[in-house]
Amino acid sequence: MEKHRIVLPDIEQFYARTLHADIPEYKPIRIAHAIVTKGGKTLRMSGFPAIGPNGIIGKGDMRVQALQALEYVKRTIEAAGGSWDDIVHMTFFFADREKWHREAIPARVEFFQKHSKTGELPCITSIGVASLMHPDMLIEVEATAVWE
Repeated sequence: MEKHRIVLPDIEQFYARTLHADIPEYKPIRIAHAIVTKGGKTLRMSGFPAIGPNGIIGKGDMRVQALQALEYVKRTIEAAGGSWDDIVHMTFFFADREKWHREAIPARVEFFQKHSKTGELPCITSIGVASLMHPDMLIEVEATAVWE
């Protein structure tokens, strides 16, 4: 399966300048704004919250919820026959902007570093929302993966 990353350097610089000025917690990372794939299987999944047998996991803790949701994404891809590095796009929905920057982004970086063998990030969209399905849900993560 072929995968080609498209990065627009000027847009990448705009992101860095804007986010560095507005969000002190932001650490510059190189992400693709587009990935072209050819061939292979495609997996599209619904969003995963941090939910378990006893309800919401990590109530009030977006770090815990982000790590749990990402683990569900990883397990889903592996169950389908792919791997973490086969993700081409992720969407993060979060209900608290401050916690997103302070807790979830560092957790996301940590998770990617632990599970990515290539060190390349997929396309990522992050969307702040007024609320999610349950009042204790702080984050929901969905992904698309493509592999041979």
